[in-house]
Amino acid sequence: MEEDVPIIATAVTVQVDRLLTLNHNDFPSEAAAQSGLRIQSPAEFIQTIRAIINATDL
Repeated sequence: MEEDVPIIATAVTVQVDRLLTLNHNDFPSEAAAQSGLRIQSPAEFIQTIRAIINATDL
């Protein structure tokens, strides 16, 4: 986790709203809560995008 602090810091600095990772263990829910980031796997992100597209009937 300690080696991932710069990744979280950079994400917060550039004001992204989510961080995609294949390893949720590197970014526990406490880190997400403290940073305000949403931590998702790429698959979860695709599901989110699909839900947005379906909701807007594009």
